[in-house]
Amino acid sequence: MKIFGSKAAQVGKKKLPDITCAYCNSKGSVDLYIFYRYYHFLRIPMFPHRRGGAIMCSNCKHVTNAKLFSIDLKETYLQEKNNYKAPWWHYIGSVFLSVLVVSFLAVRLFTYGTISVNKFLAGIKPNNIYKYSLSNKSYTFWKISRVNKDSVYYLPSNYQFSGTPPKEIDFSSKGFFDSAERLYLKSEFKTDVEANKIQKYK
Repeated sequence: MKIFGSKAAQVGKKKLPDITCAYCNSKGSVDLYIFYRYYHFLRIPMFPHRRGGAIMCSNCKHVTNAKLFSIDLKETYLQEKNNYKAPWWHYIGSVFLSVLVVSFLAVRLFTYGTISVNKFLAGIKPNNIYKYSLSNKSYTFWKISRVNKDSVYYLPSNYQFSGTPPKEIDFSSKGFFDSAERLYLKSEFKTDVEANKIQKYK
């Protein structure tokens, strides 16, 4: 069995009552057939690549390829073949492959995101400083004071910022961070990390 190849499938047929067979001189017995050739992988249609045609006499069974049509017959053939499009099942392999690739990438992206967030949470240590977004334009800073299994304690900054943090910012200055600890569950921390509201600063 061929792994990869191409095959023709009939997509249309039209009776040509005014055409006389050149081989048996029978009139009204000639039919025009329209074909679509498609590529297949393990016999699964992947995508079409070109149309073709032929005439066959039902009386003598002689077949003539479109390349050998007379000028008048070729005009009829060109008009007729434009009425036919490749059937949907010619794309079934490509659709299946696309769904497979998108699903694979989605799983990898989800897995990567989960691993990244879990790694981020595992890296929370006392004295770490995080940038916390209050809105699209303003933010503040948190200083981690304690970390338990399910919760984080932090000291919030007494200041709010916008734009790029100033280079001369002194996190150790008196009064920069509030002295009262705040409790933050790791599940809440995870939600805000996934929403990109919390970023490690230093």
